[in-house]
Amino acid sequence: MPTAYDLLVIGDANPDVVLGPLTEPLAFGQREQLTDSGSLVVGGSAAIMACGAARLGLRVAFAGRVGDDDAGRYLRDALTAHGVDTRALTLDPDRPTPLTVVLTRGDDRAILTAPGTLTTTSGRDVPHELLAGARHVHAASYFLQPRLAEDLPELLRTARGHGATTSLDTQDDPSGRWDGAALDAVLA
Repeated sequence: MPTAYDLLVIGDANPDVVLGPLTEPLAFGQREQLTDSGSLVVGGSAAIMACGAARLGLRVAFAGRVGDDDAGRYLRDALTAHGVDTRALTLDPDRPTPLTVVLTRGDDRAILTAPGTLTTTSGRDVPHELLAGARHVHAASYFLQPRLAEDLPELLRTARGHGATTSLDTQDDPSGRWDGAALDAVLA
């Protein structure tokens, strides 16, 4: 039986506001600083992966959660415009869409994220039919989504039970702990 999707991506989606390069230290005290450029782009490791895979011609579905707000609608529309099926992108009426500001300086970046729906995204946001109908399932930003992290072992086990391969992008751990014991369950 053919799969409905080449790739199901599970995880984070947020707008990135990218500013830079900074040429001086960041100034607090309500000081205005100018940068050479600024852009609003699709962010979140999962959403970036989904857009890249769709750009390569893969059939891609996305499962996750954003706020029912302008930022969430921007993400849904941007993912759809890239060719990603967003039927499983939940618009949450109670939490805002995550938002990230990226400040660049040379080859380095400082990343500030307001988590919004990242803390409420869970396995319930991933329809079983998507797990059963994907050739590969990729999950991203493990440490930013604690409820989803708890559900990932079962989600990936289900996907593998339907013949899919799986992958995980942990992304950064803002706590700096990199809890290996928690990762053992999902890596198994």
